[in-house]
Amino acid sequence: MSYENAAAEVAEDFKTALEDMTSISRIEIMNLCQIARENTEHAFEISEVLVAHINRAAPQKKLAALYVLDAIVKNVGTPYTLYVAPKLFSTFMESYARVEHPVRRKMEEMLKTWKSPIPGSMDTKPVFPPDVVGPIENALIKAHNSAMQTLQQNRKTQPHILGRPPPGAPHRNTPTPPGMPQGGVPRGHAYPQPNISEADRTGPPHHNQPPFSTPGLNQGASHHNGALQQPGHMAGVNGDALNKDIQELVLATHLESAAHPHDAGISARLKALMDLQSIVQARNLPPDQLVLVKNK
Repeated sequence: MSYENAAAEVAEDFKTALEDMTSISRIEIMNLCQIARENTEHAFEISEVLVAHINRAAPQKKLAALYVLDAIVKNVGTPYTLYVAPKLFSTFMESYARVEHPVRRKMEEMLKTWKSPIPGSMDTKPVFPPDVVGPIENALIKAHNSAMQTLQQNRKTQPHILGRPPPGAPHRNTPTPPGMPQGGVPRGHAYPQPNISEADRTGPPHHNQPPFSTPGLNQGASHHNGALQQPGHMAGVNGDALNKDIQELVLATHLESAAHPHDAGISARLKALMDLQSIVQARNLPPDQLVLVKNK
């Protein structure tokens, strides 16, 4: 069998094994790591398949694929680190922009481990050199800062969010409706509690012991960034929740812009989101208009 045929066969087997992964399984990930170890002569083809798989994976499957990359670069190292490094920035940033907050935290933890030597290794060099990890860290910081500045500017220019009176507005002495206590909540009822999910708190993957079992991490993972929660009030749309979802989309688009700074389409989408956020924050929109904004 020629080298080209052998490389294509190994790459196809590796691709099939990646696509067959349905969860974050330590056994499956270490099996893929072993395939990579036994076929270093085909490291380029395996690296290409792995990076392509991460880029096209659904948001809820990206972390498992990133753990495969993490296991290979830590347990095998060269030449995989050399082949992965040139595409690591775009792969990491695009994945980060598309996953939910708990997965982003895991990715941030993973990124930190790439700055240090592998625990227990004789090699004192970091997993990836500073010129590979540094631009990713800087882009994340820049995107987060830009998103926060956007939010703060909107709050300064539009102080009364979603119909709340601005500071110093006079109190309106309106009578309490019948059946309502002075506090404003009907007897025997309470305001709906926010839906808070427990974020996964397991540590980042490390040499020979990546935490491939992450209970609760995939719960709700099918909801992409910006998925809108629908309370039972106001025709299914809550203004505060909608504003929060738009802010998440603004952050995700800032991250995409950091990964593709010259993409005019992303810049236009970011401007449209920021304009939409200003409208939602500036006005007390009626329920039917909130529904229209949500659907956009």
